[in-house]
Amino acid sequence: LDYARKLNYQPNSAARSLATRRTYTVGLVLPELMASFFADIAMGAARRLQPRGYTLMLANSNESEEMEQREVEQLLARRVDGLLVASASAGDRVGLFDRIRKSRTPLVLVDREFPGYEADFAGVDNVELGRLATAYLVERGCRSIAHLACESLATGPARRKGYELALEQAGLAPRLLQSENTDEGGYAAARQMVAEGNIPDGVFCFSDPVAVGAEQAILEAGLKIPEDISIVGAGNIRYSGHFRVPLTTVDMSSPAIGEAAAGYLLDRIEGRVEDGPRTFRALLRILARQSTR
Repeated sequence: LDYARKLNYQPNSAARSLATRRTYTVGLVLPELMASFFADIAMGAARRLQPRGYTLMLANSNESEEMEQREVEQLLARRVDGLLVASASAGDRVGLFDRIRKSRTPLVLVDREFPGYEADFAGVDNVELGRLATAYLVERGCRSIAHLACESLATGPARRKGYELALEQAGLAPRLLQSENTDEGGYAAARQMVAEGNIPDGVFCFSDPVAVGAEQAILEAGLKIPEDISIVGAGNIRYSGHFRVPLTTVDMSSPAIGEAAAGYLLDRIEGRVEDGPRTFRALLRILARQSTR
């Protein structure tokens, strides 16, 4: 040990992999590396993996199923010990997950759930998220509530369902407008909403980025937030409290999602569990700011 320290000896990870049949690397495939929600998930995962000697390798799918497949193939070629995937799939393409399973590489789905596909999952109850956000607007006195939806993502239909449940319970009618999961998408959807007339007094946005764009379009139209329209987002992205109108949002405990997902994966890699899929649902809570009454 003295000579190892004097010579600054570093273990050969390739040789260790041959001996242990592990690379001590884990792949995390995210749809957007710059989004603080996913960055917090990565931080939570790293916090769980690093003390156990694992390195986290990040890959970006840019919300593209084709790019996601390429990134997963690259990570499998590098012989990662396991994969954490927040999939860009809309929900009807699970062939990639079967490819991972056939490679005998442990898989945990993160944030985006695929009903009917059996795999460990860490995320939130998206039906409850939609219900909670919409019910909050109802409690604030809103009676005409629109939803800027993003049904191209796996979480979109569930959030829409929660929105519709809350309105049904309140005896109110739904109003859906489709958006991409970006501020540009939210801006375009909110402009369409304003142009159609019949201005709602509340809007539940699929995510905080969508809400950012919606705020801009609503203010440009000469309407006031929250006096004319209250807005609720989802995700609690960083600096959402510092927007032009600080955004009320649903916090999804994203670091806890990362930690739970990495814990599930370590259990699979190290052979501590062999039973069926497990599910972690992170705590949801409303963070009330100035965008709601």
